Amino acid sequence: MTILIRRHKVSFSSHILVMQTVIRYTPCMETHDVTIIGAGVVGNAIARELSRTRLRVLVVEKEADTAFGTSGRNSGVVHSGIHYAPGSARARFAVQGNRMMEELCDQLSVGYKE
Repeated sequence: MTILIRRHKVSFSSHILVMQTVIRYTPCMETHDVTIIGAGVVGNAIARELSRTRLRVLVVEKEADTAFGTSGRNSGVVHSGIHYAPGSARARFAVQGNRMMEELCDQLSVGYKE
């Protein structure tokens, strides 16, 4: 068994988000090709994208439900980026994420209010 920490490019429509997570690749397993450890926001986002491929994906979570840990404790605020230094990575990612949020909420049938 090999545990890897890698950066992953995850595509949401035409947008690409780089995420870091722990994934255990198990190509020899009969039941699944990729095991994702952690069913928080990052783990679930990667699992969602990989599920669009021919890979068989398994998500393992230690809690009773998904997003039960830190992911479930966020404020739910989508930041506009106006409080960050103009042109900074933080500002660019906030603006990009803000644009992506409404589309993602529509795809997942989750309410979104501006």
